[in-house]
Amino acid sequence: MCSILVEGGGKIHSSFLRNGLVDRVVLFMAPIFAGTSGTSLLSDFPVAGRAQAPELKRVTYTRCGDDIIIQGDLF
Repeated sequence: MCSILVEGGGKIHSSFLRNGLVDRVVLFMAPIFAGTSGTSLLSDFPVAGRAQAPELKRVTYTRCGDDIIIQGDLF
């Protein structure tokens, strides 16, 4: 398997990050607030400070209508 797409909420995204299973991130940002859980994007991925936060490398930004697609590598 070369790649897998993981869609979900804060808990599933946090779980994949915690277990080192993420190497590329694609975020879609839209000018709308939607969701049902009321949790943040990474609800179960506490970071002590900015220096310990995962940082995307080779980041690209693409406009798609009113949305913005942000892509980057974690490692």
